[in-house]
Amino acid sequence: MWLAKFKIKHDCFILSKIKRKKLRVLAYVLGVHEEGDSLYYTTFITPVGEEKEIARFLEQMRKDPQVLRLDQVNNQIITLTKVARSHKHVSSNFSHELFLVEPILHERGFEYWHLASWNRERLISFYQRTRELGSIEILKLEEEKNYDIFYPRLMPQLTVQQKNAFNLALENGYYDYPQKIHLEELAALMKVSRMTYREHLKKAQSRLLPFFANSMRR
Repeated sequence: MWLAKFKIKHDCFILSKIKRKKLRVLAYVLGVHEEGDSLYYTTFITPVGEEKEIARFLEQMRKDPQVLRLDQVNNQIITLTKVARSHKHVSSNFSHELFLVEPILHERGFEYWHLASWNRERLISFYQRTRELGSIEILKLEEEKNYDIFYPRLMPQLTVQQKNAFNLALENGYYDYPQKIHLEELAALMKVSRMTYREHLKKAQSRLLPFFANSMRR
């Protein structure tokens, strides 16, 4: 299987909403269908960051005329967006001969696409067509036999509090070396006691760590 990683900057309804925010957004295109002169995209989106930034992002999403429908469960959303067929978009370059290895990462003004295909030429074609829409850089292009495929249903489910506690710790450097923040400070950011915060974080870790460990064994 041929795998490629691309760094892309273009006109995107997600990127335009996080340019000045300390926010990362993961997106996974669930389906595309055509109707008349329009293309309709159903996308699974997970914003990661501080709650106030996520709230602002969701507010902007709801106001976007391209977004026809938006269903939200905690900080995970599914959108239905409408784009004119004449308006070229990176997702328009997607074909049945390509598939996403992991969700598209939107961060600091760029999208990061990790694609796979049986055919190297299809990845090159994606690169060439996307280059017409904005800037694109190839971070990786090689043939691999061992690789992991993202499957969203395999992710363990967390409560809102557990997800918030884990995201805060991740975003503020709790897992960095050297550690950039302590539990007391994280608890203050979440506006709960140290004991309550620690409980939420430990429960999140107890569910996520086995998942990540199993993924690394594959």
